[in-house]
Amino acid sequence: RPEFKRENKNRPREMSSKIRVPKLVKVVPVTKEAKRDPRFDPLCGEFDKSEFRKQYAFLNKVKEKELSTLKNQLKDAKSNGDRNKLKYLIQRTENQLRNEKQRKDKEKKLADERKEIRDKLSKGEKPVFKSKKEKREQELVDTYERLKKSG
Repeated sequence: RPEFKRENKNRPREMSSKIRVPKLVKVVPVTKEAKRDPRFDPLCGEFDKSEFRKQYAFLNKVKEKELSTLKNQLKDAKSNGDRNKLKYLIQRTENQLRNEKQRKDKEKKLADERKEIRDKLSKGEKPVFKSKKEKREQELVDTYERLKKSG
């Protein structure tokens, strides 16, 4: 190692800019635990939405029970802040349950249409394929009838 001189004993030594800084050497290699994300890991299998929904269908019943307890808590709540929080939670839970029900109805309609088409094909008849416009109009009619019934 070259010894660097100083002009004055109080001054710091001058380091040469030509000498490379030594690289950090790992003394003991640390074994890193491999983390796996099940969403992208092929070992966990393929994601199937319908299977997922079937397995977690019990959550809707839990939400319904939770909704009833929230409504009871709202009756007992005294402070305005608590009441607002409970109202928000009740509305959110009701919206989630309503959306789930609408999604189920939509899936059921699609399944019925597919089944009808398959039945006609198996009988040898010509199946009727509805256009997007016809489907949209039918959906609007159904929603208006449902709203009329609910008041």
